[in-house]
Amino acid sequence: EKYRARNISFRWYCYPHSLPVDLESRLHSLGPTRIHEMAGLYADVKGFPIKAYSDVRVEEVNDLNIDDYIKASNAGWGQTGAAAEKVKASIYSDFKNPNRGYSSFVAWYKGEPASTGMLRLIDSETGYLLGGSTSPNFRGKGVYSALVSHRIEHLKKMSVNQALVFARKSTSAPICQKLGFL
Repeated sequence: EKYRARNISFRWYCYPHSLPVDLESRLHSLGPTRIHEMAGLYADVKGFPIKAYSDVRVEEVNDLNIDDYIKASNAGWGQTGAAAEKVKASIYSDFKNPNRGYSSFVAWYKGEPASTGMLRLIDSETGYLLGGSTSPNFRGKGVYSALVSHRIEHLKKMSVNQALVFARKSTSAPICQKLGFL
């Protein structure tokens, strides 16, 4: 009720090991509803097949391409108006923080900003792919696949052996599994 009264949204994750075991039904009875079902997936970075995508270019975000990252991120997550401006301010602020703890990537399809994703090192052996989104105009064209592959290639260059991703079962998970995640 506190959040509803203040018009504040929040997320709650229920994992198989969440307690109490009926946590999801308790939350549902109070009003929150399930938005997405996620799959936790693993990949062996060393054996991960990297495919080339001729129409897609992926780069780590820098001062020259941050605006394309913001454009693609807002489109991918469906942010417009005031929400998009809030995201833009947050991204600029995070990008200036040298201790942010993750790298961001932007993908272009035939020169147009199309997809974004991040990569965080959990430890020297494990990378975590997160925050992937693709603009609806560019879905089904291999852009997300190229973005995943690029981040795996980035981990290979860093001698990181394994990658993790929590992917939506209805969208990203099948793509990640097709690429080589288990």
